Amino acid sequence: MNKKNALLFILGIITIMGILLSQNPNYNFSLLANDSGFDTSYDSGGSGGDGDAGSIIYLIYLFIEYPIPTSIVIIIFIIINIQEKKKRRTYDNNLNYQTIEKAYAGSPNVELLKSAYYIFYETQMAWMNFDYKRLRELVSDELYNTYYNQLETLKLKGQRNVMEGFNLQYIKLLSTKEENGVIEYCIELKVSLYDYLVDANGVTVRGSNSRYHAMTYLLTFASSTKKLELCPNCNAPLPETSVCSYCHSHVQGLREFRLVKKINVKQQSVE
Repeated sequence: MNKKNALLFILGIITIMGILLSQNPNYNFSLLANDSGFDTSYDSGGSGGDGDAGSIIYLIYLFIEYPIPTSIVIIIFIIINIQEKKKRRTYDNNLNYQTIEKAYAGSPNVELLKSAYYIFYETQMAWMNFDYKRLRELVSDELYNTYYNQLETLKLKGQRNVMEGFNLQYIKLLSTKEENGVIEYCIELKVSLYDYLVDANGVTVRGSNSRYHAMTYLLTFASSTKKLELCPNCNAPLPETSVCSYCHSHVQGLREFRLVKKINVKQQSVE
């Protein structure tokens, strides 16, 4: 729950309390005296403990004593959360290139940046889905080994890193370098997304599935100066484009193009 929804929910509860007090000012609230630590438990990332139990008891009591106003507040709260989830899902799996085409119209870097963003996005999807085969196709051996070890650790914990709602903010080619038949491209990319961990039951254990994050990365891609005749992913003959007609992989300039380094340089929450 974000701050806006939490505030609306609290205001609703306060309204119900006001109704209750105005109609029965002598009522003994001893039932609620043990409600301790809800805010503390929530903020600390715990499971809620006694705070959650006390809140549930409180809501049950209000529903029994004042079913109509309590039902109205609960319905409003549910509607707000459904609308928020629908709004968030409109960004899910967003892989369009309008940002790139608009910012670099007419530039020779357009296809390069499209390929870079495609590989970045596909790498995140493979990471999220424990798709080792796809990761092997997209990243260098060194980066693959790093990701493999990290994913195996997540598996042991019974956790999964969910990444969704991608919205590309900007992407820019910073520099290129050629050495020993390999061309390296340093690219800055900013993207907004939801990034959180869930357990085997789909329960969020770290991060938030309702808090958007703006991430800025420095990405390094590499390709060979030798022209490829076959797609490095499926071995199909390559056409005169940057996309394999069989497996639809992006092969920049008909050369193998992989992510070799990813550095997170900035991260901030977006309300």
